[in-house]
Amino acid sequence: KKPHGFEVGHVLYASWGYEQTNIDFYQVTKIIGAHMVEVCGVSQISADKGDEPWMTGKVVPKLDAFTGKPMRRRVNGRSKSVRIDNVRTAFLWDGRPLNWTGYA
Repeated sequence: KKPHGFEVGHVLYASWGYEQTNIDFYQVTKIIGAHMVEVCGVSQISADKGDEPWMTGKVVPKLDAFTGKPMRRRVNGRSKSVRIDNVRTAFLWDGRPLNWTGYA
């Protein structure tokens, strides 16, 4: 393991949005030294049970179903996160389905 604790295959998630909650998943594809990783977005699949309120749901990542291009990102060792862009920060996923919400 590297000092940041991330390993190839680890899944990260970013929860973001204004008046709605979007969920994006990323998978660590490469370790680049003690403070840098390469991540790539991955698709998500529904984890709904059928009793969710209107315009809400649950999602989980579809592992190895990569979307977009790999990105090199610096790891924030204190929060164990990576900054994806000016809106999204991705954290280590704990394996539980995550909630999203929509806006009409």
